[in-house]
Amino acid sequence: MKKEIVNGESQMIFKLGDFGFAAQKNTFSTTLGTYPYMAPELFESGEYDSGVDVWALGVMTHQLAFGHIYFIGNDQWEIKKKVLNVDYKLGPKERSMVSSEFQDFVSKCLVKDRSKRMKASDLCSHPVFNKIREQ
Repeated sequence: MKKEIVNGESQMIFKLGDFGFAAQKNTFSTTLGTYPYMAPELFESGEYDSGVDVWALGVMTHQLAFGHIYFIGNDQWEIKKKVLNVDYKLGPKERSMVSSEFQDFVSKCLVKDRSKRMKASDLCSHPVFNKIREQ
């Protein structure tokens, strides 16, 4: 998943599109993707699960909030190196722009160790969505 395939409509309704790779390949057996959105396990072992989508959601959420991709580089090798070696951490300016719940949500999506990363089934129960659930 990447920002370019999310189409926003009114009333906070979003639609996903461009499932070209998804329609062509077996799930969890082929590694395809856009490097800045790819989870570390895609570069390391090639074995993956739905946690790669949680990672991509974290990258995309950061991008939507701050206007740039966190793990970016001049080429795919530099991006891969950052994904594998640079921990997600917001600077003071970025931290001042978003709530602590938002910071926690994105940082839990971008945990390198997939066994410690937030699970897809837990995303909607995160406190960042409390105000939405209250409505």
